Amino acid sequence: MYDTFCKLPPKSTQGSKKVIIVPINPEQLYSDDETWIPFLNNLHDVNAKQILFSFFPPRASEQFYARASEFKNVIFGRQKQLPITSLNVQTAHQPCNGASAFVPVPDVVDKYTLKIAPYDLPVNQYGIHRFEHALFPCNEAKKQIKPNFILAAAQMRNEAPQTIDSQFAINFMAINRVLPNISFESIRSGNIVPELFQDRTVLVGLGKSSDSPGFQTPVHTGSRSLSLVEYNGFALDTLIENRIIQWPGRYAILLIVSGIVIVGLFVFPLFSDTLFFIGAGLFYPLTVIGSFLLLRYAFVWLPVMQIMAAATAVFMFIFGRKYMSKNQFAREVILNKSEQLKDRFFPDGFYASQAYWAKVVNMVNQTLNLERVIFLEKVPDDHRVREIIALNTSIENIQERRRDYERTPYSTAIMENRPIEVTSFFKRVKEEDVQYLVPLSYAGQVQGFWAFVISSRNMREINYILSIIRNFAVEIGELLYKRAQWLAEKKKNQNLFRKLLAVETRDDLYHEVKGAFPFSRF
Repeated sequence: MYDTFCKLPPKSTQGSKKVIIVPINPEQLYSDDETWIPFLNNLHDVNAKQILFSFFPPRASEQFYARASEFKNVIFGRQKQLPITSLNVQTAHQPCNGASAFVPVPDVVDKYTLKIAPYDLPVNQYGIHRFEHALFPCNEAKKQIKPNFILAAAQMRNEAPQTIDSQFAINFMAINRVLPNISFESIRSGNIVPELFQDRTVLVGLGKSSDSPGFQTPVHTGSRSLSLVEYNGFALDTLIENRIIQWPGRYAILLIVSGIVIVGLFVFPLFSDTLFFIGAGLFYPLTVIGSFLLLRYAFVWLPVMQIMAAATAVFMFIFGRKYMSKNQFAREVILNKSEQLKDRFFPDGFYASQAYWAKVVNMVNQTLNLERVIFLEKVPDDHRVREIIALNTSIENIQERRRDYERTPYSTAIMENRPIEVTSFFKRVKEEDVQYLVPLSYAGQVQGFWAFVISSRNMREINYILSIIRNFAVEIGELLYKRAQWLAEKKKNQNLFRKLLAVETRDDLYHEVKGAFPFSRF
C-alpha cells in the first residue's frame, strides 16, 4: 500500500534544486589524470557546492588527490565489499577502515586530508528498495558510529536532520522523482552552465548498464529501475530537503495497535447495531485516506495493514459478543415466554375462576389476528367434546356435529399434534379463507380443541402464525390440565376427614404457600 501511495501524487517535471547526478560508464571510470583533474577543476570553477565520488578513480595519481584536498568540498565514498542484510547485525569486529570491510583506500590518499565516508548497497526488501543506510557501527576507539557518505555530505552542508536512525526512508514522491542529470563529457570539456551548479551537490557514480537490473523502488520499477548513483541522489535530496519518510518502529506500531484495540473495545460497544456497522464500514476508507494525506503532507507513514488487522479483530470480537448476547437474550425470552404469558393474561385467580375460557379467548384476541375462533372442551369421562366459547363468530356456526375426538378430523389433529387444515368445519366461510383445527393436550391427555379460520389476507405469514398458534395450544393445554389438577387437589384437601388425619389448620404456613403455588416443587 505504501508503494501505491508513493505513485499517486502527480509526477513533477521540476528537478531537485540541490542535487545533480553525473552517471559514468566503466570506460570513463578508468580514465587517468588528464580526464579527472580537468573534471574536478571545471566543477570547482562553476562553484559547485560539493563534489561526491562514490569510488576512488583507479588510475588517478597522487596529483588528483592533492588537487581534491585543496578544494575542501570533495567527499569520497567507500563501498562495503560484502552486502549486509541488516545494519543492526553488521559486525563490530571489522573497523570501518579495515581492509576486509570496505574497498581499500589508495596508499597516496594517506598523505592528504580528505573526507572519506562509508556506504553500502541499498536496503533490499523483497526486491524493492525504500531505505538507505545512514550510520555504520565501527570498532574504533574514538568513534563508534560513522555516517554514510550521503549523510556526511548533508552534514557538511549543515542541512542534515538533527537526529536520524541507522536507516531512513527515501522520499520518492512528487518533486523528488526527478533529478538533474549532466553528462560526464560535458563537465570534462567545460561545456556547462555555471548557474546550474549554484548551491548544488554533484554526485558522481556508475550509471546503469544495459544488462543491469538496477534498483527497483516504489516508483521506479521494471525498465525504469535506478542506477546506484541515481538511488544515492534521491537519498541525498531527501536528506537535504528534510523530506525523510518517518516509519514507526516496532514499539510505535505496538503502541498504535494497542490504542486502536483499547479505543475500539470501549467505544464501539456503545453504538447501536446500525451505528456499529456504519462506523466499521467507514473506518477502513477513512484510515486509508488519512494515511495517504499524512504521508503526502507530513511525510509520516502509518502501519495501515496492522491498524486494519487490529480493527478487524476488534470488530469481529464486538460483533461476536453482540451476537452471543442477543442469542442469549432471545433464548431467555423464549424460555420465559410461557411464564410471561401467564403473568399477563392469567393472574393468580385463573384456576379458581369460572370464566377461565374467557381469559383464554382474551389472550388469543390480543395476540393473534384470526378471522374466527371456537374452543371445544373435553366432556369429563367421555371421548367427546363440546363447544364452549367463540370469537368473531357464534357457537352455532360449527358445521361438524360428531364431536367424537376418536374420529377424524379430531383424531388426525391428536396424532399429528399440530394445527391441521380441515374443510367444512365452519359454516359460511369464504372460499379463499383456510380452516384449521389444533388439539389442546398436555401430558398425553386431551383437554379440548381449538378451531380457527385464517383470512386470505394473512397467507404470506401463514407459517409464522401457525407456529405461534401451535405454541399457544401447548400453553393452553397445560393450563387446562393444571387447572383440572388444582381443582382435584382442592376438592381432596377440603375433605374434613383428610384434614384431621393430616393435622391441617388454617395457620399451617406450608399449605398456605403451597396453595398459592399449587404445582411448584418445594
